[in-house]
Amino acid sequence: MQNNPDPMDDRHPLKSQPSHPLGHLLKMITRVESFVNKLVISYLIARDNIERNVLAARLIINLLPGIDTNVVLAV
Repeated sequence: MQNNPDPMDDRHPLKSQPSHPLGHLLKMITRVESFVNKLVISYLIARDNIERNVLAARLIINLLPGIDTNVVLAV
């Protein structure tokens, strides 16, 4: 029987599946503050490319459980 994850499970992948590499990757990415700031300022707030904005928003949603929002939103 295949293990199907719950689509409504909004826990960070590192907590829901500790051995899965995605959780470790997301944790490493969110530690790089300059990357997160560049993502928010240059790709999410910029209005010149709608498709890029959508992709940035999707990435931010995936990274959100590991991001310190006080630091990012203070910009």
